[in-house]
Amino acid sequence: MANFTLYTLNGKNIVRSKPFMKKDAKSKKQLVVRAHITALGKQYRMLSPILGLGFPEGSEFKSPQNMFLAANFSTAFELVDEQPVLRYPLMLISKGSLPEVVVTDVAMDAPMMCQPCLRT
Repeated sequence: MANFTLYTLNGKNIVRSKPFMKKDAKSKKQLVVRAHITALGKQYRMLSPILGLGFPEGSEFKSPQNMFLAANFSTAFELVDEQPVLRYPLMLISKGSLPEVVVTDVAMDAPMMCQPCLRT
């Protein structure tokens, strides 16, 4: 119907709409924000299998991707010549509590020796 759609998500009715005439402002600030989101989006696609484990505690409406973007948007970048550059040591890939790992069994095989080492 026109410019909006209706759907149900988690028992709630949701209405989404799109503007009839899209305005694409390209201010410096907006371009910097877009660069942040683009860089974090690329990193999320590469790290998505582990980020689901790294951000275990979220509300029912926040995905691991949303939590990853929120955690890194303002802290994981440095401006170089007015362009944001992602700094990996500053990037946060887990937040919250993870379950404690309990080791229940340990098995160890005898070390294997290669043929040259067996010479006497």
